[in-house]
Amino acid sequence: FTRRPLAIKCSIAIGGVPRDVYAVAMHTKSKFIGGGQRLWASNDFTKKLEFIRKAVANRRRLAAECVRVRTMIDKVIYKEEKNPMVMVCGDLNDGPGQDFFEQLFLLVNPIDLLLGSPFIRSKLLQALLIRRRWVPLQWQFSAEFSDYVDNISNKRVLLDHFMVSHALDAHVLVAGVAHDVFHQTSSGDTHSRQNRISDHVPVFCDISTSSSTNKLRTSKQQTIT
Repeated sequence: FTRRPLAIKCSIAIGGVPRDVYAVAMHTKSKFIGGGQRLWASNDFTKKLEFIRKAVANRRRLAAECVRVRTMIDKVIYKEEKNPMVMVCGDLNDGPGQDFFEQLFLLVNPIDLLLGSPFIRSKLLQALLIRRRWVPLQWQFSAEFSDYVDNISNKRVLLDHFMVSHALDAHVLVAGVAHDVFHQTSSGDTHSRQNRISDHVPVFCDISTSSSTNKLRTSKQQTIT
């Protein structure tokens, strides 16, 4: 791991009944390459090839980190419990869909590996911040930057995530990307990194310890809206 994940197991009361909850916080390998734009734009093919090799290596490292955490979830957590409460969260440095190098060389999106296999639906993790009832489609991003590979200025990507198991999903009241807080704490040009408290927009998730969350969830959604 570039940065070792933090994994915890704790006990909370759900409707007065003790339940174990497993949480993993991650900050995966960055795709960033120092001086990458210069290498990519170079007319020297060897320099462009150097950039491609570094880009693919970073994505392979990112994918390997996701696979290792997913393996731990399958071989440790799901071995302890058949229907555990699990959350994986953090800056995963990747979002929905495949970027240019993932399409051509890696052939997979790294965080898809973390969610689990669709052939074993009971163990699939659910990504919360792509749900339109909580985050409108146009606000489903947590970082914005210029993508010189795809030639997209101010590209919006969802790099920060909350992923939960089926058992914990039933207790999620609301989740979101706090764009309002981000802009309130930024000054001047929000595209300029030095004017922002972070280069990522904060994300949040509210979990209920009630045995029944449907009414609470409806109330919370109305409050957020």
